[in-house]
Amino acid sequence: MPQNSFHTFLSYFPEVELPINLSDDYVDEFSRHNTPIPISYINEYILTIESSHDDYTEYIPCIRLKDTPDMHVIVYWKGGLLKYEFVMVSFDKSGNLLSRRTIASTIASENKVKKSVATITEDWIIHIVAGENNSNDLRYSPKNSQAFAMELLADGQIIFNKDEI
Repeated sequence: MPQNSFHTFLSYFPEVELPINLSDDYVDEFSRHNTPIPISYINEYILTIESSHDDYTEYIPCIRLKDTPDMHVIVYWKGGLLKYEFVMVSFDKSGNLLSRRTIASTIASENKVKKSVATITEDWIIHIVAGENNSNDLRYSPKNSQAFAMELLADGQIIFNKDEI
């Protein structure tokens, strides 16, 4: 039995109009303008869907999509050691998990930095551009990038879109 109201959990995620861009450039804005999620809500609604978590992992509420009549869709930022992710999660109206996907991230490993950014459009297509660079090279090379898309379906599933790109 939930201890915390799902409706209150959702209130930490401000509704936004689409399209919207998600990248590391916006994390400070979300952190500064959005109320932090209390630990009891993180334990009840986020940690139950996260496969990995430690005491150093931070969660910042980012956005909630407007005009999703049969579901609730949120995006939060998950910051861990050398790995930062924007995670999109869809729930049914009762708060049951429908789907969870990382839609943008920064991952540092050895001498590489892998980075992806996402744009969510009005028609629920998530356009993603991903690339990697040698961490010692300050010049970015577009040849190391690729573009792909995901789609948020009306049933709440978040899938790779094979028709795009």
